[in-house]
Amino acid sequence: MATVVKMKHKELGIFKEGFFEFSWTTLFFGPFPALFRSDFGTFAAAFGILFLINLIMFSVIGVFWYLFSWIPNLAWAFMYNKYFTRKLIEKGYVFNDTESVNKQAADALGVSTSSWTAPSSVAGVPDSTRPTSGTLPEELERLAKLHAEGQLTDDEFKELKQKLIR
Repeated sequence: MATVVKMKHKELGIFKEGFFEFSWTTLFFGPFPALFRSDFGTFAAAFGILFLINLIMFSVIGVFWYLFSWIPNLAWAFMYNKYFTRKLIEKGYVFNDTESVNKQAADALGVSTSSWTAPSSVAGVPDSTRPTSGTLPEELERLAKLHAEGQLTDDEFKELKQKLIR
């Protein structure tokens, strides 16, 4: 069963949940958990790949393809949580859970606890409601750059922009 690890962006202070271990949701719903997590690129790729695999199995096996159609979802269920959480780490998120959960997540994902784990207080992470580098235009430009790089979703960008403008 998937284990949840709380994560926080190093610079922006945005909280998200990362996951590791087997994903039952992905087993039963295929690529759709990626869609629910706003991981649109992964959803599209996984949907396409799983569709092609099932199409090939149908053309090879025939009407009995459904007996084996669960196998690609089983493989995806073992891979997706680790992939999703590693992508969050690449985008600048750090573990922000209890020390034991942080260590368990780091071990499961194969990352260093010292380089990826935020202190429990997340010291040094600026409050996302106030500017970190200067004037309002500079902060808006910084947020726009992070949004353009894909490190912020549309909703996160709008929320942070509103907090800065207030």
